[in-house]
Amino acid sequence: MANVVVLSHKMLEFARAGDWDSVTRLEYERRTVIRDCFNSKIETLQTELFSEALSAVLSLNEEVIAMLENAKADIAVKRTDQKYTSRSVGHYLDVKYDA
Repeated sequence: MANVVVLSHKMLEFARAGDWDSVTRLEYERRTVIRDCFNSKIETLQTELFSEALSAVLSLNEEVIAMLENAKADIAVKRTDQKYTSRSVGHYLDVKYDA
C-alpha cells in the first residue's frame, strides 16, 4: 500500500504542475498496484496501517479531483473567451471600409 501512497503523492505533484498526462499515466499504474494490494492477504497486525494508508490515498485523491475540477472550469472559461474573440474577429473582417 505504500506504493499506492507514493504514486498518489506524485499524482498530486503533477496535478499542481498542470501535467494531466502524467496524472493519467500514474492513475493507470496506481490501479494495477491497488488491484495487487486487494488481491493479497493483509496481515492482522497491518490492518490499522493499511487503513491509515487508504485514508491518506483518499485524501490525496480528493485534492487531485478538486484540482481537476478547477482545471476543467478554467478551460471552459478560456474556450468561451476564445469563442467570443473569434466572433469579434469574424465581425471585424466582415465590416467593409467605406471611404
